[in-house]
Amino acid sequence: ERVILRTSGFVELVQFVQLVLRKDKARLMDQGNGKFGAFGFRSRWLVLFVALATVCLTGCGPAAHSEPAPSIQATVDAAMAAALAPVPTPQARTSDLAPRADGQVPLLISDKRTDIPRYDRDEWNHWTDDDGDCQNARHEVLIAESLSAVEFRSSADCLVDSGQWLAPFTGTAVTDAGSLDVDHLVPLANAHSSGGWAWSNEQKSLYANDLQYPGHLLAVTAFANRSKGARGPEEWRPPDKRYWCAYATDWVVIKITWQLTATASEWSALQEMLGSCETLPFEIVAVETLPALAPTATPVSPPAAGPLPYDPNGPDRDCGDFPDWRTAQDFYVAAGAPANDPHRLDGDSDGVACESLGGAP
Repeated sequence: ERVILRTSGFVELVQFVQLVLRKDKARLMDQGNGKFGAFGFRSRWLVLFVALATVCLTGCGPAAHSEPAPSIQATVDAAMAAALAPVPTPQARTSDLAPRADGQVPLLISDKRTDIPRYDRDEWNHWTDDDGDCQNARHEVLIAESLSAVEFRSSADCLVDSGQWLAPFTGTAVTDAGSLDVDHLVPLANAHSSGGWAWSNEQKSLYANDLQYPGHLLAVTAFANRSKGARGPEEWRPPDKRYWCAYATDWVVIKITWQLTATASEWSALQEMLGSCETLPFEIVAVETLPALAPTATPVSPPAAGPLPYDPNGPDRDCGDFPDWRTAQDFYVAAGAPANDPHRLDGDSDGVACESLGGAP
């Protein structure tokens, strides 16, 4: 969620600096609840806005000494340097990354599976109003990422009508909320194919409306969002290369936080984009998913002799159909596991079925 300015758009730059100049310094410094006073800033917008505000409020007026006031371009350059400086992963989510003993954070690498249910967007209930304030997740994002106090469509203050946004991916200045889409940085369809297909509908909804990590949902131009679609970084990258570091970092954090896999080509593309970062808040190591590499995995004994309770090629079964783990595991292996899991008994794809049953390793 790094802020990118299009330096070739001189008019947009002037308009943005004028916006900063109109703000009162006391209100700019009135920070509360992770937002910047009435302007609703998220943490990464804070870096850019403080840079612009500081430069403009202290140097854009008449000079107190003989030194000339900085030019608009110098102001923009200073803000750009601050906005693109490495920003640590938000503390609220770094604990979820569970680094290993060596301090590295593992990103699971796996080929896309072809034996999973088809993606159905209706299962990913999005734009919910979890806090009951009439502003759904989409409008919460628009409010949080606006550089000025937003205007609503009515006195109910539920639906955002206008504000001041610098859209990630392109650095485009936008004032009409209708021109923006709220993008899932890791698209719902990608999350589905990366492991989310096995989630409950409740967990899918939590993912689709996650406001805890500021890089999860972003207000971007409708054109950029629809150009991206459901494609991963191996197929689509932000047009503005200065955004690559933030985009790749957020992508990896989301995948690791939600225990989603990445393909080899996806990881290769992410590595290229991460190469644009000066520093990273953690070290990422790619790990092939089990059972491809399982030196530390709990060994699973071979199937026991004896008839199976159900036909592996018959009707769909779930873990509740089996009296114990051993019976479920035998059935799972007979059905083609671990390469195939037509009955979806191995939700985390680690080669062990129905781990909730008694006797599981």
